[in-house]
Amino acid sequence: MIDYYTRTTGLHAITLKIYDSYGPGDPRRKFLNVLAETAAQGQTLKASPGDQKLHTVHVDDIIDGFIHAGNLLTSGDLTGRSSFTLPSPAAITLRELAQTWISATGSNATIEWGSMPHRPGEVMIPWEGAPLPGWSPRIALEDGLRALQL
Repeated sequence: MIDYYTRTTGLHAITLKIYDSYGPGDPRRKFLNVLAETAAQGQTLKASPGDQKLHTVHVDDIIDGFIHAGNLLTSGDLTGRSSFTLPSPAAITLRELAQTWISATGSNATIEWGSMPHRPGEVMIPWEGAPLPGWSPRIALEDGLRALQL
């Protein structure tokens, strides 16, 4: 529908593709929340080998990306139909994410890597699309993780 209207009416549109997000108050049973919960309970987290890579972006940076995209459209800097990503500076492995969280929070979490298989259809390397021009995340991963109240 968006393609049709951008071709026929002069509408300008941007599709933003977001990766793995994190932030305060996230109720999803995502890795960071499960890791924090098991660490708080003094339990061991059973995990995949942890070699899958992901882009992890703070929700505040994602919001900034949407605002920036809107500004690009309203200023006329981008016209027609565009599609961009909102990636972290570099994809990291799940193991690296866990280590960063442990370092940032001072947790003594225990993870049993490789005790669980990868999920069926697990994305091992994220798709790398064109990033939104003029945008980059401001919140460093360790800083964002340190600020979380998981």
